[in-house]
Amino acid sequence: MAISGERRIDPIEEQVSRRNTILRELAANISSYHILKLRLSGYVYVGDHKLPGWSGELPFYAFECQKHGVVVNYPTGYEERLECPFCSEEENA
Repeated sequence: MAISGERRIDPIEEQVSRRNTILRELAANISSYHILKLRLSGYVYVGDHKLPGWSGELPFYAFECQKHGVVVNYPTGYEERLECPFCSEEENA
């Protein structure tokens, strides 16, 4: 039971917040070499990672979003597109 005035934390909201924090940390820790490769090819592999609630790892790539700058995410969909996770979240809100 929540105390009056206290906001309940939605488990899904908390998981999304942790995911965003991890993705921001990955983007912030990209090496100069990876930035150069990203500028030349449009994207660069930054390693396999496992997000909270996942049972396994997926390959993650850094790429440039026109709105959010350099971001990190995994390929999605059958076409394995690289989509900005923050733009996708804004569209779904």
